[in-house]
Amino acid sequence: MKASIVMLLSGLIIVGSVAATGWWATDNPASRVPEPLGIQAWKSIVTTIVPGIDAAAVPNPATASPTEVSAFIQLLTPAQRADLVRLAPTTIGNLDGIPLTMRYEANESVLAEASTPAVDRALAVDAPTRAAADRAARADQAASADSAASADSAASADSAASADSAASADEVALADWTASADGAAPADGSASSVRIETTAGGGGSTPQARPGRTLAYDPRGDGRVVQVLGDLNRAEHIAVLVPGSSWRLDNVLRWPSGRRVSPLANAVRLQQTVGTDVAIVVWLGYDAPERVDLSAVGSARAIAGAVALRRFLHSLPQAHVSLLCHSYGTVVCGRAIPGSPVDEVVALASPGMDVRTADDLRTTARVWAARTADDPIRITPPVRVMGLGHSTSPVNPAFGARVFRTGTATGHDQYYTEGTESLANIARIVLGRAAEVTLR
Repeated sequence: MKASIVMLLSGLIIVGSVAATGWWATDNPASRVPEPLGIQAWKSIVTTIVPGIDAAAVPNPATASPTEVSAFIQLLTPAQRADLVRLAPTTIGNLDGIPLTMRYEANESVLAEASTPAVDRALAVDAPTRAAADRAARADQAASADSAASADSAASADSAASADSAASADEVALADWTASADGAAPADGSASSVRIETTAGGGGSTPQARPGRTLAYDPRGDGRVVQVLGDLNRAEHIAVLVPGSSWRLDNVLRWPSGRRVSPLANAVRLQQTVGTDVAIVVWLGYDAPERVDLSAVGSARAIAGAVALRRFLHSLPQAHVSLLCHSYGTVVCGRAIPGSPVDEVVALASPGMDVRTADDLRTTARVWAARTADDPIRITPPVRVMGLGHSTSPVNPAFGARVFRTGTATGHDQYYTEGTESLANIARIVLGRAAEVTLR
């Protein structure tokens, strides 16, 4: 009885808090699913490159499945594929079903076009002067956005505005990259503004190369990005890391990592443990909530993110696939898992997965869970009332997951710390060595 009263009161507190903010009026799944980049010019570009093709036969980037996209690309000649990469880089670079080499090349061209001497200078200065350099770069971007007559330019301005709240003198350099004034814009009409965080390594002035290759890149709003370590086409094991709240384009690929360990740094640690024959993906293909954002209490962002994650999982080559979900990312995974081709699901630091039990995930995958002893997520009420809250914690025995030990790992973000039982167990799961995982 006491437990039931506590759960009821927790639910009422959540509902009252959200009602006071009018959260449900502004945060809904539909508003969180962005239109694919370059979609407006896509068909005209394809019909120009492929003479005589019926426009109706051109796959719609917003609705076509990865299989349909792949089948279409197979019909094109090498020259036509090269033209698509050149003329529609943002569409090609973000479309599941496009061959990996084409996507990598497209995203690298977009990132190269976005780099400017001003950014290079900002990366070379020492920490105390970085904030001033960032403000100057954002001012240049805002001026450029004012003169641009496109919806993508407006999205770029929003991106710059959101970066203002994150900049600080003691934080690693935040580079707001904009295309040079005399540079040619992509033919697909995509946004020319790029925002991604880079750091100078080892205390020196030369930025370290960021590990991996970029499989998807969208600078609008808080941004979306997918980074790949290893060879996806040849890997027997693939691990997909799905980050949780407060990760954005400007910090998720931070390298070397700052005071809060970035998902990319975690991916590197995992790769060092499992070996380079395993492909590891950092997937931030959704608009994650801020830690203090009440949208984290609901599922709207997770529902929208699950659509993109499910599509991505279906585009992966056949392999042993592990979905490694952290914090709010476990809510996204919970929504994406039914029907997705995955073999292992790992819920780390989960507030709940919007289901009562592992069986409710409707998957044949093994479901794992872990939580450190002092992870603050443990105080999250295990309730779901009027669509708010995320239900049973996966580490609760009633959920039915295989709960593994974390050893000396601590806090909310340290599950991939070197030398911990937590990282060792995650590595065993990724390698398909379930019998070796130490259970709690």
